[in-house]
Amino acid sequence: MHLKSKTIYKSAVISAFITILITLSITVFILHSPQYHPQKLLTEYIHAVYSNDLETVYNYSAVKNSEFISKQAFKENFTGFRFTEKNLADFRIERISVENNKTLCFSVSYLAEDSSEGTFYMEAEISEKGIFGLNKYLVCPDKSLFAGLTVCAPDGTAVSLNGKDLEQYKTDENTASGIIFNIKYLLPGTYSLKSENGLCLPYEDKINVKNKGETAGYHINQIISKDAFDSLCSITESHFNMILQAAVHQDYSALKKLFSAEFTESRFDNYTDELGKAFYIGEAYTVTAAEAFDFEPQTDCETVALSASSEINIPFQFNYSYTAENRDFNGEEYTAQKKDCGILYIQYIRENGEWKINNITQQIWF
Repeated sequence: MHLKSKTIYKSAVISAFITILITLSITVFILHSPQYHPQKLLTEYIHAVYSNDLETVYNYSAVKNSEFISKQAFKENFTGFRFTEKNLADFRIERISVENNKTLCFSVSYLAEDSSEGTFYMEAEISEKGIFGLNKYLVCPDKSLFAGLTVCAPDGTAVSLNGKDLEQYKTDENTASGIIFNIKYLLPGTYSLKSENGLCLPYEDKINVKNKGETAGYHINQIISKDAFDSLCSITESHFNMILQAAVHQDYSALKKLFSAEFTESRFDNYTDELGKAFYIGEAYTVTAAEAFDFEPQTDCETVALSASSEINIPFQFNYSYTAENRDFNGEEYTAQKKDCGILYIQYIRENGEWKINNITQQIWF
């Protein structure tokens, strides 16, 4: 073997050896790291609680991912907490369920030093993906130690609490029409909330989180901006005239795109059936054309709010004209041009970034 070839071969062997060594080191680390093994994690967590090793308790706790509780604040609020006031002689951990494919629930059966027995329950949640894509876990601390907060906001809203963006606290319960933020770990106190939505005026408020062990709820209802309000009024006139034309021709297939998914599924057919009856009275009387105009909202935009579920309600008064064909008792046909005023109550919802009709009633007479 040439000297150059020997050198290359030797380098390859060394590289392979180093790779194997690194792989073995990582494997050993994973095998011994509690954060990759929930039951081992809980075991060490329990020992840390009873030995008052608050540094370990914090490092193994999901609270360390919270932007609202510092390590020092955690230690101050955790001091003195134990799962049971009795000293434990032994305990056994068993997994009992999995929630939302993320949280593991465990029962801990214990034997106390006074020979009494009991059970308490703990949870561990996936905190992130670790080495080789394996799940890393953290312990969910006892809920009695901290307060929680659930914030519901309209679709497309950016929310901050004490200047910290809540984007990472979005939950899997978010819908096409609203956002839910769930902050599990807070300490009682007053928090500054701000929210911004391109359709609304800026919003600020103070939230009082009172009691540990409880989750407070907060719904953001933001006043709509003048531009968004005027746009909705214009959209309403266009949409309602489309509805009138569909009713005249008794063909509603093109209207479904105007309505929310929930309305289309559960109420659309009933709505169009009733509307159709108003236009086609019978063989002797039929409305053959209709147009609505002069829409006037019956509320000021300063009082119209986009709710936390992304709904907005606006009543309108409008004028309309229509053509009616009638046949008298002698069978003679005649056409009449008529005008009247009507009332419209309409609810919009933000669905996937668009305004959709979520409810509608009108008072019109032919």
